[in-house]
Amino acid sequence: LLRRIKDVNPGIQVIMMTGQTTLMRASESMQDGALGYLLKPFDDISEVDKAIDDAIKVVENK
Repeated sequence: LLRRIKDVNPGIQVIMMTGQTTLMRASESMQDGALGYLLKPFDDISEVDKAIDDAIKVVENK
């Protein structure tokens, strides 16, 4: 899905969120262009806030 999203809109910033993952999958997502990778459930909502803030900064700096 991420590859397709980036094919359609290469400039879009994507934060992956999943409840099941492996270190390999997280690494692949980052290589495919994900800006961040968060595991659910979120223990601390500030992790989500930080990921969104980081994405906004990336967009503003382009």
